[in-house]
Amino acid sequence: MYICLCVSLFISSLVCRTKVIIPFLFINNAFSSAAKPGEAAMVADALEGTGRKEGFSLMYLSHNLGIAFGPAIGGMLFYSHMTWVYRVQIVFIAIALSVFITFTRDTYDPSVARSTAQLSSERNRGDSSGQSLARVILDRPLLLVFFLAMVLITMCYQMVSFMLNMQLNDSFGLEIAAKYSGFVWTVNAATIVLFTPFIVDKIKKLHQYQKMVIGCMFYCVGFGSYMFIKRPAMVLVFAVVWSVGEIIIATDSAGFIADHSPASHVARCQSLYETSRYAGRSCAPMLYGYLLGFINYQQAWGINALICIALTAGMLGAYLSLVRGKPEEKNIA
Repeated sequence: MYICLCVSLFISSLVCRTKVIIPFLFINNAFSSAAKPGEAAMVADALEGTGRKEGFSLMYLSHNLGIAFGPAIGGMLFYSHMTWVYRVQIVFIAIALSVFITFTRDTYDPSVARSTAQLSSERNRGDSSGQSLARVILDRPLLLVFFLAMVLITMCYQMVSFMLNMQLNDSFGLEIAAKYSGFVWTVNAATIVLFTPFIVDKIKKLHQYQKMVIGCMFYCVGFGSYMFIKRPAMVLVFAVVWSVGEIIIATDSAGFIADHSPASHVARCQSLYETSRYAGRSCAPMLYGYLLGFINYQQAWGINALICIALTAGMLGAYLSLVRGKPEEKNIA
């Protein structure tokens, strides 16, 4: 997939100053997204138990380091060297693939995976390779509830990039809005880089549903506080709050999916994680864009906070109903 992405990026660099670039933006994103389930499956195959949690947390941290530095590099190249916005990506991908090919090897062995992952072995006795992805998910309510919750969680999160920019523009003007909209994501990335190791260490023994309950509470406070913005700097303070919620929810999501998926379906189940998130991202602008025709920003943030409260209650109820009767689940986050 990454080779296909490099080809698409090279073509993009040739047409980046024309309207032809538009379809390639979708193509680039499609290739990039298609590679993520394979990455997660590779980590799941290479690591076991708590090592999986740490491995996925490290992958999440490295991803956000890229988010922290990538836009800065792209911003410096954008005005005078547009073609290199895409060519630099090709260089970085080539370096990453070279390191990957040189220092890693395929560790996937279905028989070993089923014997070492105890919980997965209990759930997936028999051959799951012939089952459809839909049947695998329907047979595992823990995963089904998780994916449905991620759609709503991502809808709430997406409002930061959709609605906050418009609110800042209407309240403080375009110059302030442009400045602080960029700072929000700098604060987000910095918070993730600085606090992820500490937070992961504190919550590593919790079940993923418990983490989602706590994370949604942080989302509720962070997003709900945007109802009361009086100064633009306040958006940065609240960005720290919802960024902590993001860390709590996201760091071990891939590990949770891997622990509860058949060895034959790990990558396909991981792809549903990306699908649920993109579904939330797609629905949020349409839904809230329609609502903003009837309500103001403060009321919209209030609705966002209420959804987070409902998610908190829902995930807590799901945890109690699905896990209380299965003591072994409490040790599998």
